[in-house]
Amino acid sequence: MLYGALLFVCGSDLKRYLPVVRWALWMFFAAGMSRILSVFLYGFPPPLVMTLLLTEVGGDSCSADVAASFKPGARNLSWVINAFPTAWNLVKLTPTMLIAVLVALAALHAWWGVGGRWPGHDDRSLVELVVGRTRSMRMPSLVRCMLVASALFAAAGLVALQGKMISVDFGMPGERLVQAGFWMACAVFALRGLAGFIPPIFAYAHGTPFASLNRRFYSPLCLLIAAGFAVTGTGIG
Repeated sequence: MLYGALLFVCGSDLKRYLPVVRWALWMFFAAGMSRILSVFLYGFPPPLVMTLLLTEVGGDSCSADVAASFKPGARNLSWVINAFPTAWNLVKLTPTMLIAVLVALAALHAWWGVGGRWPGHDDRSLVELVVGRTRSMRMPSLVRCMLVASALFAAAGLVALQGKMISVDFGMPGERLVQAGFWMACAVFALRGLAGFIPPIFAYAHGTPFASLNRRFYSPLCLLIAAGFAVTGTGIG
């Protein structure tokens, strides 16, 4: 609240209060870095806190050029881009980072399908870490793992197409199909991420390492992936 009030006052005369704004943004950045340390020590916080963390780490000092060119009410984002160069550079890299994450997850699922058992050491330990429980406490079959891997690879391809990283002329019907698939993938990841914070959905895994990992890592990761889809799909990145 105090931080917002400070920026509101400084916004009335950005040239005059530029040193104050720069100091406030660096304090905001430092707060974000301290939150990252807490993530390593105690795991991921709730999604809303993760969102705050990203905004804090994205904070950077305002440049003098911003103060000179800032015009209240201007209908463009150029002053935002210049004010937060670190955050904006990360946003531009969103499609690339998203593809890398999706391909890595696809490769991991494919490896499980052919017998890989990391981060466990056998079927039972891996099930407890990444599934929770199954009837036989064995990992899903090769076919199921490959289906998931294929879906993740396809999602990476949709990101590449939507983010204009590759250019393929599908015609109007094809482009609409790509967009529909893209936003469907975004919705799937968002729902999967939210599901992790609804206890009844994963009640079957209660008491397993998966239950804790799902809340701290898997579900927040799905929400971040969904956010990456949203940034790519809206053209911000």
